[in-house]
Amino acid sequence: MTEHAERRRDPWFSLPVAVAILLDAGVSLACQPASFWKDPAALQEGNPAWGALLAKGPAAFLAGFLVYCVIIVALLIWLRGVPQKLLGMFVLLAHSYGAASWCHVSLPAHVYWWALMAIFLSEAAAFAVYWQLRSKRT
Repeated sequence: MTEHAERRRDPWFSLPVAVAILLDAGVSLACQPASFWKDPAALQEGNPAWGALLAKGPAAFLAGFLVYCVIIVALLIWLRGVPQKLLGMFVLLAHSYGAASWCHVSLPAHVYWWALMAIFLSEAAAFAVYWQLRSKRT
């Protein structure tokens, strides 16, 4: 890879990262106990920052996650080369783990593996779209 290619922006790389973030948010909400929907204080969340937002209700949680997603995507669009890929893969793997751990804790074993495969297939599809869009640019 030439030095010029390494310095070129790769904005489509943010797509699979954003998909992982949004999947994690969706799984986090979907796996909340039924009592959460009547009283957000009944939340279950391992991350204290997201727990604070969940305690304010699903709308605050989603708004916070969307703001976070926009900031991460903006950073990924701004960064280039190795720093972009390091941040993007860290965020993608962290949210993949977050969504997978929710499924492991909240779902019965016979459903867990299907949910996990759906998460990973969604992320793989986002990477396939990224590679397709990126190849059109080069």
